[in-house]
Amino acid sequence: MTRRPRRPGLTLVEVTISTAILALLGMILARIYVASQAAYSTGTGRVALQQKARQAMQRLTPRLIQAVPASDTQDAIYTPDDLPPMTSQVVYTIPSEPFDPRSPTYREKWIRFEQSTGLITTNADTPGEADLVLARGIHWLGLEVLSPNSVKITVVVQAPLRDVGGNTRDQEYRVQTTVMIPYYATR
Repeated sequence: MTRRPRRPGLTLVEVTISTAILALLGMILARIYVASQAAYSTGTGRVALQQKARQAMQRLTPRLIQAVPASDTQDAIYTPDDLPPMTSQVVYTIPSEPFDPRSPTYREKWIRFEQSTGLITTNADTPGEADLVLARGIHWLGLEVLSPNSVKITVVVQAPLRDVGGNTRDQEYRVQTTVMIPYYATR
């Protein structure tokens, strides 16, 4: 028996096995790509939420630090009793401009959050002007007066997030701080 000389090329079995291996590698790479896209989306979404919450906090804190009591019997900051549901608000007093120490006058300012609009607003610096919007797209703002010289602020923001399976869920970020009103440190 004589052997036939082998022709150059690949057999059908070799081509089938190499195609299967390439398909398997392609599927693995596709899964890695989808997972990395989901991780990137989650990370950038989280950073955007953190920035929004921190920006709101940076706009609230300096306003509350200005609070001073208008008299010895009045607190510099308080929470009104008659708030509608899903609303948080604090009222504080600041010196009127221009300030005259011989006959000081004060005016009330407020910071209000209504969950139905997602807006944090404050009354204008000049009477008669429209309210100022401090932040938009906020899920919840908690304003809790802890003592005459401190306020606990909680800012919660949410955004939809799509996971690897294509499902959408809400991603939440919460930042909380306590603001100390410096005026009371000198009392």
